[in-house]
Amino acid sequence: MDTSIAPAPLRIRDYLLIGVFAAVLFGYAGVGGRPLTMHEARLPQTSREMLATHRWLLPHSGIRPWLERPPLPHWIVIGSMKLFGHDDRVWVVRLPSAIMGVIIVLVVGWMSGRWFGRTIGVVAALVLATSFEFYSYASLAEDDIYLGALVTICVAFFASAEFFSPAATADRRLNVLVGRPWQVGLFFITLGLTNLTKGPLLGILIVGSSVGSYLLWNAIADGAGRALLRYVWLWGWLATIALTLAWPAWAYHVYPDVLANWKYDYLGRMSGAYTDINQGWYYYAPALAAAMAPWTPACLIGLIALTMGLRHSNERGGLREETGSSGIPSDPASVGALSNPSARAAQFVLCWAILPLIVLSIPKGKHHHYLVPFLAPWAILAAFGVVEIAAYFRWSRRTGPVVFTVILSLLLVGYCCGETFLAASTDHTVADTAFLRRVRQEVPPGSPLFINAKLGPVGNLDFFRIQFYSRPDAMLLHNLSYLRDENIKASEVYVITRARDEEKLKQLGTPTLIDQSESSHEVTTPAGRFSLFKLVFDPNLKREAAPTHITNMQAMEREPGPWCGPAL
Repeated sequence: MDTSIAPAPLRIRDYLLIGVFAAVLFGYAGVGGRPLTMHEARLPQTSREMLATHRWLLPHSGIRPWLERPPLPHWIVIGSMKLFGHDDRVWVVRLPSAIMGVIIVLVVGWMSGRWFGRTIGVVAALVLATSFEFYSYASLAEDDIYLGALVTICVAFFASAEFFSPAATADRRLNVLVGRPWQVGLFFITLGLTNLTKGPLLGILIVGSSVGSYLLWNAIADGAGRALLRYVWLWGWLATIALTLAWPAWAYHVYPDVLANWKYDYLGRMSGAYTDINQGWYYYAPALAAAMAPWTPACLIGLIALTMGLRHSNERGGLREETGSSGIPSDPASVGALSNPSARAAQFVLCWAILPLIVLSIPKGKHHHYLVPFLAPWAILAAFGVVEIAAYFRWSRRTGPVVFTVILSLLLVGYCCGETFLAASTDHTVADTAFLRRVRQEVPPGSPLFINAKLGPVGNLDFFRIQFYSRPDAMLLHNLSYLRDENIKASEVYVITRARDEEKLKQLGTPTLIDQSESSHEVTTPAGRFSLFKLVFDPNLKREAAPTHITNMQAMEREPGPWCGPAL
């Protein structure tokens, strides 16, 4: 059966509208005044260090390996730093995430438009852009949106091969050694690249569960497995495997102890040994509801509408074209796609939305940001829900777009105001950032400035943010005992650490408090405030040779030590 669909019903002006809206929405975070968060600063700071040291494959934090994430997002952030000539500007390091977000919504608009018509395509793209979780990560300098972009592009190559390209759709060669259409080749390459973005196999699980369940569904329904065999291709899987294993193999070659960290991080998520993120099997239902806000009701309505439409397609040979009960708009631009191919597309959207949710619910370790790579199909479902709501209220073709535009405008203003005003009153990082900007002026030029990486509680990553906002020559200490390092020749230095660490500094010399944050992240008591100390070393302080080998587990405070001399 020919499953190709007519050329994309979205127009050039639709793509421009979606792109400009998304660029303004996501890009405002770069200039809105909200500081980098604790977790967010990790990628920009390790990218800065990669750029400075030219160690392009293995991210580091000071002298410590920091291998929890592969390097592809680092390379993209470095590209932004090189392009704009700054490595310490918030807008420079958030810009790549905004671009990834724009790419995703444009691709989703393209796919859903080809599948279901212009109305669904435009609405799905704009719903995705304004859903809370997607907006959050498209506005932050974190890895999740990069994985989301690769997963979406990978799905787009699959969709092109299975739905949109007559030549690729007609090609059903089964020999494992014979070439496949270019879309299939790029599907496998992009699938492998997901593993260079955020941890092993997460992208493969999301894409594999979606694509595999769809192909299996249709293979069973059609009584034939030829569609499945199309993806049994030696060269495609070799490309995926090579891209999946290359970086972990190199990291293991250089730092064999990384296996302990990966076992803790990844196998621990499966078994529950990584207790910080253990959640019940039902976790993703409320997490998804929060992630898709304010469009959550539309998601549910759209899920019901599309499921009903799919049931009718099985009974009547195609998705129903009436407005309302089928969930499909009677927009002339949309009706052209309403045929059995549209039913197949509905099947795939349901597989893409639901199967990853089931698969990711199996491990004990769960987190809401794992939803980011497959919020797109839920935005498509929400688009059907929006159309159903418009039909229920009998909005005309003029009224519906006006109401939708008003909602989008309110969300745009609300999100931007939140960046500028809400963070200033609720986020402790604002006070910390103001303190760090003062430190730049308070430490005399040429005086050594050190940053304590062991800030507590265990797992606190604020040292990345402190580094990012500090002077470029500020040096990271694995812990305060490294102030005994025999390579430190100055008689006095400046140290950023918690206020409570003053007693530890007294074991090394005479500390003087220079400045202090009004309140600090995670430890809000006076003892937990980030503070700048001037430390005059005890002239009789015994200097030590600082350990240079720090394991991955020690870097992430999952094992104690090492210490430079006695522990502090």
